[in-house]
Amino acid sequence: MHHVDTDDDDVEEEEDEDQDDDALLDDMYDAEQQSPSIFRDGHRYIGIASETADAEPPCVILLNTIQPRTFFRHSYRDVVRYLCQYSLMKTSSRFRQPRILQLIILSDDTYAVCDKTIWLRLVQRRWKRALECRHGMIRRYLPDMWHQREMGLARIRHVPQLRGLMLTPSSSF
Repeated sequence: MHHVDTDDDDVEEEEDEDQDDDALLDDMYDAEQQSPSIFRDGHRYIGIASETADAEPPCVILLNTIQPRTFFRHSYRDVVRYLCQYSLMKTSSRFRQPRILQLIILSDDTYAVCDKTIWLRLVQRRWKRALECRHGMIRRYLPDMWHQREMGLARIRHVPQLRGLMLTPSSSF
């Protein structure tokens, strides 16, 4: 006996998926409400933000946050959906990714933020280049270094490291 797939079956499956998604988002919301966070000036949060065009001067304001425990417990897709659905206002696609945000509470009690994710990405990119240089130096000079050490002529070469990474020019590695 054949089962013919009808449009009614597809609609029912989509409705079930939507209900499951809504229940998941509601569970995430409930988990966030059980341990409400007190926002502190200068602290960092995982969340989304949006630019305000009508404010003078324009600034980036905090729209929604999520606790790290909830962030790591759910898929990235679900976290993004939760942050956008429970946001204070609709966000542009540019700001839909969760970011590390440092809170700045202004004198009028506006929650402005500074995006720290950008700096993290810059350091990661720079460290990746330094690490490649470091591995290349070790492969190239290791036999020579061992020989010089055996002869008592230990010569130390500068090998890129994390300390001072952002102070050195990028052309040095």
